[in-house]
Order: sequence, then C-alpha cells, then structure tokens
Amino acid sequence: MSETYSDRLTVADFKKHAVWEYTSKDESVGPDAELAVKPVIELPVTTMEGRFIGTELVLGNGRPVFGVLLGIKLNNARLTRLILSVIVYSGERKFLFRRSSSTESAIQGLAGFLGLSQAEVFPIRYDISAYALSAPDVVVGEIPLTLSERLPKAELFKLILEEQVRARRQSEWPG
Repeated sequence: MSETYSDRLTVADFKKHAVWEYTSKDESVGPDAELAVKPVIELPVTTMEGRFIGTELVLGNGRPVFGVLLGIKLNNARLTRLILSVIVYSGERKFLFRRSSSTESAIQGLAGFLGLSQAEVFPIRYDISAYALSAPDVVVGEIPLTLSERLPKAELFKLILEEQVRARRQSEWPG
C-alpha cells in the first residue's frame, strides 16, 4: 500500500504494515483535515518521530484488542509514559484515549466504549519489540489506570520540546 489518509487506515492495514509515518508533502491534508501517511517498510525502527504503530494490546482482564499507539519516544521512557495515547478498535469503531484530556472522563469513556469496567480495561499492556529498537521499558509497557507522575502542562510541553530538539539534533548527526 502506498500513501493514504490516516483516518482511512484499518486493522488490516496495520496487520500488513505495523508502523506508519506522516508524509511531509504540502498536499498532505485531506478534505477532512486528515494527514497523509505511508507505511514504514524497514523494521525494526530506531525512531518513532512522526510515526505511529498498530499492534495487539492486552486489557487488564486479559482480553486482546487491537490498538494504535501514538507518542512513543524510543529514547525517553518517562516522556512516553506521560504522553502515550492509544486508539482502541472495537469492530469498525475506534476510540482515542489521551492522557492529556480530562483523565477521569477519558478513562470512563474508554471503559464505556468497550462495555467494560475500568478495572477490566486497565492496565493496557503492549509489546512493540518486534517493530522498534529501544530499552525494554519503552517497547514493552503498559498504560495504567493512573499515572504515578503528573506534570503541569507547562513542564510537560517543555519536556516535549526538549525531546524534539534532541531528536532533531540526533537525526542531523553525521554518520
């Protein structure tokens, strides 16, 4: 598969190509403001900058579901824990769970979407070690019901910007 729009990706697309990346073309925004994406063919990856990954998740009750992980920072386990978002699929429907939204409403929303209790949903476990190279605490992890660390938005944004600068410098490093 070549380029498509991010909102048109299906579970079948992710099973064929687990990792996708945003294109940088000027015409990348579709009619509904979705972004153009293309599959990443060479795996495992060493960066998830501008990328997202579809994989099987395991809910707190042991039930497998398919999801898409957003915000993985392969060189920063702490930032990954703080900003990791997930799109959870249920049949043809999907639900975006973001820590940045109201935590309680996001937790209740995801549990309601799946028709389960919060305890049955969390923690959500994932293992992307077949697709990405990094420390074990980044590629094998979980999304807990509550975070052990919370940062004020200003501190979180500062941490995100620092990581982006670090990643950009690393990608520009010769050799």
